[in-house]
Formats: sequence, structure tokens, C-alpha cells
Amino acid sequence: MINHSNQTAADIMEGLIENGTYPTIKNLKHRDQTIKKTMENKLKDSDSKRHEFKKHGLVAKFVSKKISEIDYEGLNEYLYNLGLLVPIVKIDHKKVKKNLFIYDQLKAYQFQPTSYVKPNFNKKGKSLNSPAPFEVDDWKMSDLALTLNRLKPELEYHNELYDKAKSQMLQCPELQQQRKLVHEYGSVSLVDNDPLYDVVAINEEMGEDILIKYGKPNEEKVQNFILKGTLTKADIDQFKTMVDIRLDFTVMSLEAEKRMLEMLNERHNIAAQNYMRA
Repeated sequence: MINHSNQTAADIMEGLIENGTYPTIKNLKHRDQTIKKTMENKLKDSDSKRHEFKKHGLVAKFVSKKISEIDYEGLNEYLYNLGLLVPIVKIDHKKVKKNLFIYDQLKAYQFQPTSYVKPNFNKKGKSLNSPAPFEVDDWKMSDLALTLNRLKPELEYHNELYDKAKSQMLQCPELQQQRKLVHEYGSVSLVDNDPLYDVVAINEEMGEDILIKYGKPNEEKVQNFILKGTLTKADIDQFKTMVDIRLDFTVMSLEAEKRMLEMLNERHNIAAQNYMRA
């Protein structure tokens, strides 16, 4: 493991390029995406939407996803009448920013925003990070699946190295103070995430109307209340209007698919049992 102590964020990012970690990630991601896109193109005209590669422990499938417009104000009012709005809602910062008066009013209720590290590259950096050509159009499906399997652990390993390096860069005093540091291959910037808001305080001091108009239910919390049987999927779906159906292509391990289906089935059964008891 590389020791980044006493290095600035710029030094760390420079090192990630020079030791090949960052260029390797870009190269592996390019190969991963190219293989998946090639598999999609080869399978898209098939009558089947699901394709198993048992020898390689993979499944490739096309999954229909409903694209819906959501009446958030209607949903928020519904949740408020149930006494669930405050526990579930979060303020939609992007919507708040569109109204300068409301933005100024709610500034006092913002929690300290978290930040992330964003790398930017100059011409030299872009050249070093440019992925190598990777032509797989003529490959057999079995070869694509085999190579995809081999790429996965290597990509996970290098992503883990990069994640640890980003954590170190976040702690850099110079980056925290200057917000941007320049290095030989570009720069590293400290960028704030959208702030979170003190919803309880807003409700107590400004009233529920702000939450209803500028709030957006937290999806994870909604799912938790569905799991408890307090809400149903139908309660939420009544505020959705389907505008399109998108066909997504995904490749995953058979084991991951099995775990996902088991988890969804278990959550459905628990929610149904809890709803009957409620």
C-alpha cells in the first residue's frame, strides 16, 4: 500500500498517474464498458431478454424500467396528512436554488456540506489517461464473458486504491484551504456536495408548506416505511405518471442476481406481513 503521509493532494494525484493507478482505472473501465456494449449489440435482436453464461457464472439481461413523472407536492401533502412527511422528506436543494428568496431563508437551516475530490487534467494528463484501443466486435460471446470476469477483480482492486487515495486527499490542509491545487498533469479541486437541511427545524419554525413545496421524499426512508407496513407501494405509485419505458442492459454474476432476487422477495414478504398486522 502506498504511503501518502506528508503529501499534498496534488502530490497524491500526481503519484496516482505516474505509478499507473489512475490510467489503469480508465483503461479497465473502457474495456469493461466496451465489452458490455458489444454484448448488448450482439444480444439485442434475440427473442430472449435473459442470457446465462453458466461456465463463467454470469447473466446478461435486458430489464424494462418505467420512467415516471412524480407529483412531489401531492405526495408530500399525502405523507404530511399521514404524519410521515418530516421523518421521510429532504429538501430538494436544486429546486430551492431556483428561488433566491427561499434560498436565502433556508440558508440558516443548512448542515455543513460534505465534499468530494474532483480531478481535472491538462493536455499531458489527458494523454496519459487515454485508454488504449480495444476492439472486440469479432469476439465470441464466451470470450467476452471470460474477459469481463477477469477484468472485475482487477478493476475493484484499483478502484479501492483510488478510493483510499481520495480519502487521503480530502484530509489535505492545503486543499481544504485553497480548494484547488495544481500539479504537473492538471489539478485537484475540492467540491461541495449539495447541502442537507434541518427538516425538523424548518417544520417547527417555518411550517409544513415549505416542506411540501420544496421537499422530496428520501427513497430509502420510503422503502423502510413500506417494509414496516406503514405505507404500500400503491400509496406512492398513485402520484406517479409513466411517461416512457426504458430498456436497460445489465451484466452481473449469477450469484449477485440470486441474492438480489432473494432480498426483493424477502422484503416483499415482510412488507405484506407487516401491512396485514397494521
